[in-house]
Amino acid sequence: MRKTGRRRAFTRAFTLVELLVVIGIIALLVSILLPTLGKARRSARSVACQSNLRTLAMSFLLYAHDNKGMTPPLSDSQPPTGGNPITSGGTQWYEYLSMHKHAPDGSATGARGYVNGVWRCPEVVDDQVYISGSFGWGGGYGVCSKTIFRYGKYVNGTPPARLGGPKLNRVRRPTDRWLIGDTGRPAGVTGYYLTWTGTFVPPFDRSANGSNQDQPACRHSRDSANVAMFDGHVESVTYADLNKQPIGENRFFPSTTEADSY
Repeated sequence: MRKTGRRRAFTRAFTLVELLVVIGIIALLVSILLPTLGKARRSARSVACQSNLRTLAMSFLLYAHDNKGMTPPLSDSQPPTGGNPITSGGTQWYEYLSMHKHAPDGSATGARGYVNGVWRCPEVVDDQVYISGSFGWGGGYGVCSKTIFRYGKYVNGTPPARLGGPKLNRVRRPTDRWLIGDTGRPAGVTGYYLTWTGTFVPPFDRSANGSNQDQPACRHSRDSANVAMFDGHVESVTYADLNKQPIGENRFFPSTTEADSY
């Protein structure tokens, strides 16, 4: 009889050197891809932010269409000296937009202003929305609260030449003027903002901390903020362009005299 033997199967294992080479290649690929993925995620958040602003800009236009061309006031009334602008100003501009369904209600329990849905910039984290004295109002978007949008009534000093929101057909250069965009208040660290619902006009101080420092919040790449103009289109604008001075040469913010005619 012929003997038959079992053939033994041999499995070749990785050597230590081969395993280290594979790990090294994987680590190299990760180091190459991570920055690219990070940029892609940030770009996607900026695109989502611009989509939010288009929606909100359209809300203003729809509101104006239903109100003889007028946009809402900054709020019903100027808060009294030392008064809380959120609780003593009456109905706010964003509430006017949602009252008749021109924009969704973005309110949330425990938050000031609208912080949900299209009212929240994707770059804004929860810690930037929290309520703390002069910080934490809204989800990161605001109007020009210094010259373009004004209170419906003034109780301190001499009122300006025009009250309330601007009339659309009176806004000069609507393709250039700030309607709504990324806004906030710096919290003592340059480039870091907590939320606020308005911006003043240049000059801006990004190293400031506290109240009366409302300004564009450049949260996006290239040190930029997203801004919707009065014609409804949205742009990414650098801090340098937003802070250009003197005010008469600034594309986005009108002088008080010009805004008086709005």
